[in-house]
Amino acid sequence: MAEADLAALIPDPMPQWLQRAMDPSTSATDQNETVRTTSFYSKQHGGELLVPTIRMGEQGLYKPEDPLQEALDLGDFILIPGPPGAETQARATDLSKFISNTLITNARAGQVDKPLYYEDPPSVTLSLDPSPPPPEENPHTFLDTVGSIMKDLAGEPPPEIQHAPRGGGQKMRVRSGPARRYGLQK
Repeated sequence: MAEADLAALIPDPMPQWLQRAMDPSTSATDQNETVRTTSFYSKQHGGELLVPTIRMGEQGLYKPEDPLQEALDLGDFILIPGPPGAETQARATDLSKFISNTLITNARAGQVDKPLYYEDPPSVTLSLDPSPPPPEENPHTFLDTVGSIMKDLAGEPPPEIQHAPRGGGQKMRVRSGPARRYGLQK
């Protein structure tokens, strides 16, 4: 199963046990595990329920006596929908491996993508300055620059450029030999 499909099975918000397991500051077991999971088929829910077999309590990490019942009581299981059988069980196993080998490993190594939001949005300052644009943004300056370039390239005086009156569109008429050579004739 593709990682994107597996990631889509994880509810938003993520179960607390999974958030804790991904936190690099969380303690781990002697085998360097922050969580282990198992799954059970639930006819009532219509799929495999992925539940943790290692949880964090007031005294630290512990193994629940009945992981399924604790997950049902807390409502923090992950549902893998599907009919009872090997295919749904395999998807639950794939999700468990994805959680351990990708999500938790990357999160604890500091390789988790940043959230799409920021706690403090960046400030933006807008000003409504009625002054004319700077010279580099002025279209006439651009046309003067084009004329200077053409003069340098052709060794001839720049062509005369006539601007169309307002409302008539941006028409340009060029009268010179270099204008024809560089495809500027309109």
